[in-house]
This record gives sequence, structure tokens and C-alpha cells, in this order.
Amino acid sequence: MNVVPRVCTVCERHQKIGNYYGVPTCCACKMFFKRAIADNEMTSHTEPTKSCRGQCRECRLFRCVEKGMFIIPESTFNVNTYDKLTSLLVNLEHMHVVRNNKLETMHIFSNPSIEEIAWRGRPKFEKRPKDMTMDVTEWSFMCGITAIDYALNFPHIAGLAVDDRKLILRNSFFYLALLSDALRAVTNKQDCLSFPDGSDIIPPNTDEVSDDLKKTYPDNSAVADISPAARKSLETNQQIYTSALFQLCQAKNGASGPSRFVDLLSLCHKLENTQACFGYLAMTCAQNRNPVCMKKLFDH
Repeated sequence: MNVVPRVCTVCERHQKIGNYYGVPTCCACKMFFKRAIADNEMTSHTEPTKSCRGQCRECRLFRCVEKGMFIIPESTFNVNTYDKLTSLLVNLEHMHVVRNNKLETMHIFSNPSIEEIAWRGRPKFEKRPKDMTMDVTEWSFMCGITAIDYALNFPHIAGLAVDDRKLILRNSFFYLALLSDALRAVTNKQDCLSFPDGSDIIPPNTDEVSDDLKKTYPDNSAVADISPAARKSLETNQQIYTSALFQLCQAKNGASGPSRFVDLLSLCHKLENTQACFGYLAMTCAQNRNPVCMKKLFDH
């Protein structure tokens, strides 16, 4: 059973007043987060400096997002709600910064399964030792676990019943991780996917790892088993975020906005194709000298 904190989970000083933006916080942190996201008045940094001592506004915003604070969009977006769209984008951008920080500098030293995370909630990360060796097993695990942690930031995912949450996380985290890998490749101007340290996601010597890799690929038929309430919630939020994407394309691309919107939606099909390619590569690699065992996160 989860213990309700008696103090704000962000500043850890003031007495908790209530659940604001999905997190038990004090009124001061609630108002700070609202202003920071709505006004987009600062950027969060991943490594506190000596001058900030963990108390600067950038660090405070980072902690807000890290703890899971999120401005929930209440309805679909249109041309008259661009300010709310901007706030959502700022929130998502900071979530991306937090996710990258966890992937590149932190670790989870236990071996949780999807079922365990669905029951216990967001996993707890620890600082990764600088001398820790990160092989394909550890990088694959961290890409997957940070994708799951990112998904649980969204209230409509975290608020699902346990069985529904388990099915959704199991059948979506691979795609979330793949999208993050693709974004990193584009940002770094790479023509292939790699882990944050530059190593190949599928190493050149992978034979016995193939059966483990095949277990990572989602079986989308399982999503049909979610409850009607979960399906309705997901469909509602799909409409909200689809409208947000369309309005963003309109604002950024003008007359070519609709075609840009269609191009971005086609990424779903490309993700499925990439997943199939991963499966094909995993099954055809035949030169492995160091078998790799994937962690429980990838068990179905």
C-alpha cells in the first residue's frame, strides 16, 4: 500500500496541501509549476551547478517534472486554444529532458517486470556509478524502463486499473523507446539507431540473443483485452493529442500543415515496419560469441 506523503514531494519542506497536477505538493510548488509551464519562462538543466546548490528555479522545475507534475489537457485543441497548446508542449519538452537525464545518468539496479511496475507505480532511479559498464542488456533495459516511466507521467495512463495499465505498458513501451532512439539519432545527425554512448542497438554479433529480442516485440492483439472504461479513456485522450498535433502543424507549417500532420501520423506505420525489421535482424544474426540475456521487463 502506498504511503501518502505528509510533506510536499517537490520541495520536501512545506506541509502537503493536496494533489496538484497529479502530485502531492504544497501550494507554493503548485503555483510555481503553473507559472513556469504556462509562461515558459525558464529551461530545466539536468546537472545542478555549485552556484545553484539544488535550490535554483531551474532545479525546482526539474524536480516538479521528475516527480510527475503534468498539466492535463481538458479538451481538444483549436485555433482559439493555442496558449494551452503551448503550455502542453512546454510540459512535454521538460518531460523529455527528465527522461534523457534518467537514461544517460541514472539506473535501476533491480529487475522489475511489467506486472510489478503496474502494481507499484513509477520505478525509482538511482545515480549510475561513472565506472559502471553499460552493455546491450543494460542499455536495452534502461531505454525500456525510461519509456515506461515517461508513459506513467500521463494521468490517463497512470490512472488505469492495474490490469489495463499492465496491458498498455507492455504493448506500447517498445514503440516509445524506439521513438526516443529515433529522435536521438536525428538530433545527433546519425543515420542509424544507437544507444546514448554511441554503441549499436543491435550489435554485430547477435545469435543467441535473437530469441530474447523477439520477446520484446509487442503483441498488439492483447490491447483488445482492455476494459471498456480504459478504452474510452484512451480514445478520448487520443482525440485530445491528435488535435494538439494538428494545431501545432497548422501553426508551424501554415498551408502545408495538413500534409505535415499526415506525414507525422505515418510514423505509426514506420514504427511497425521498424519493429518488424528488428525482429528479422534478431532472427538472422548468426555470429554471436557473447550470448545476451534480456531482463524481466521484456518477458511476455
